[in-house]
Amino acid sequence: MPETASTDQLTEWREKLELKKIDVLRLKQEAASLDQEKSLRAKRVLDQYWNVKEGKSSEDAESKDLVALFESLPPELQEQVLENLISIQLTWGCNGLCPFCAYEPDKGVKAKFSFESLKAFLAKYGERLKKAKESSSGSIPHYWDSDPFDYLDQGHDYLDFYLEWRKYFPNEPIFISTAVPKGSTDAFKRFIIYVWNHYYKENQMVQVRVSVSKANIQRIEAVFEEIKQEMGWPINKDIEEILSPFLSFSPRIEDDEIDDLGPRINKHDDFASSNSPSCSDGVVLTPLQIKAITMTAANVYEPSGEKTMIINQDTPVNMIPSYTSKAYFNGFSSNTDLVLRTEMRQAFLPMVINSDGREIILPDKYENTIYRLGRWSFSLDLVLIDIANLINPNSPAYENTTREKEEYQVLALQAANIHLDEIKDDLKKAEELFNSGLLTPEQMSKLEFYYMLTYLRVMQISLVTNTASGFFVSAEEISLQANILKEINKKNIDQIEEIIELLRVSVDLKATAENKKISIELLVKTLGFTEDKKPRWLGILQRRAGVIS
Repeated sequence: MPETASTDQLTEWREKLELKKIDVLRLKQEAASLDQEKSLRAKRVLDQYWNVKEGKSSEDAESKDLVALFESLPPELQEQVLENLISIQLTWGCNGLCPFCAYEPDKGVKAKFSFESLKAFLAKYGERLKKAKESSSGSIPHYWDSDPFDYLDQGHDYLDFYLEWRKYFPNEPIFISTAVPKGSTDAFKRFIIYVWNHYYKENQMVQVRVSVSKANIQRIEAVFEEIKQEMGWPINKDIEEILSPFLSFSPRIEDDEIDDLGPRINKHDDFASSNSPSCSDGVVLTPLQIKAITMTAANVYEPSGEKTMIINQDTPVNMIPSYTSKAYFNGFSSNTDLVLRTEMRQAFLPMVINSDGREIILPDKYENTIYRLGRWSFSLDLVLIDIANLINPNSPAYENTTREKEEYQVLALQAANIHLDEIKDDLKKAEELFNSGLLTPEQMSKLEFYYMLTYLRVMQISLVTNTASGFFVSAEEISLQANILKEINKKNIDQIEEIIELLRVSVDLKATAENKKISIELLVKTLGFTEDKKPRWLGILQRRAGVIS
């Protein structure tokens, strides 16, 4: 489902889920009723949908001093943290409880930065941070595995911090993702009303994405009813025009819109996809720790798709990852991304580097091998996803011209192939380590998994490259093969040789139409599809094979 700013859509989604509408104003009135039975019933409903549990609110959480935490590091580490900062996470833990969360945050807020320490940090380091971030175009969000609207400290909520932040970063774009957690509705309303009153007047660059799921849709619908009443906003169509420049509702209503990551990782098919919402290498300041995070393959060993390292006073400076955004290399948010990346010659997410431009090497040989294979498999998968999406009507890159797609495919495959010898060398080292007799059974099992995952990605890229090197091969055919190879998963990986052979025959110019037809039918079946559930690329394959017009 596409994102929208329509509050009418919230009602449609709720009705589709067959959930009742929550009248919060009436429930609050009934909760204050002298009729004990009515009051108790209303309080139960409010507790279920609206109120945060006792002891879970940010107001009740332990306050931490951001300045003291930051200054516990030596000066050279402080500088690296500022240069590569990707987030100031205001709270530890979350009341969002989203079923689609890629992380596994503590339920409820356990700790927070005190508002005074946040102010003091900006007063002391705001200008240095601003100067450090001038070299990158990335903004600094105020959450990570948390929700910004959970934040409360001595009467201060997220809007108060946002206003402090704007004193130092008045023109920086700010992106906010929220599920409007229990207990945060007043803070959320206050923020949205403020943004509406100032967005156009001051041209503030802020985008709010509200993630909507079965767990929170009734609360979100209700809070926007309150906002409409308080603001005296007109009919819903006009409200959509008011909200759309700075707010969108992002649906996670259908099962296929929920990534099997984080708490759902056991349902995830690690071979089918290594991708995740993980989007940056860099440093995150949290109330309980300073951590370096790097992007890696999302799987049962790394459910969020992030590799984390705690930073303390003893951390070597060369272990701090240089700020890198996935958006610089992969993914299409608009059809201009493809052209821009082609011009910039950027289509492959590189290995993690430090500020000196050198690859980060973990001191433990086993951990470093896992680290490298995780990153390689992630980067190769992103290339496959981008190439596959060129024939996906839901992808912005679908609208690019054939010439633009061809140029991008050449660039992306060249970029991936430049690293293949290095990746194969890492695979060889992994084999040697596996056979060294130095690993525990658990380590051997994990290393074998990462080896298989990376080996599969190398094979997929090599096969697509092989196809692309042929004469008179179209961009559509290359993307088609990437789509088909992306269907290899943990259920059919043992049949990979059969899949490759069936795919070869399906597009073989020398094969008869009947053989092509049979091969396509067997290919679709082997990949796990049925008559009721056919792959979206089937028609393209049949047309390319000449078995349909």
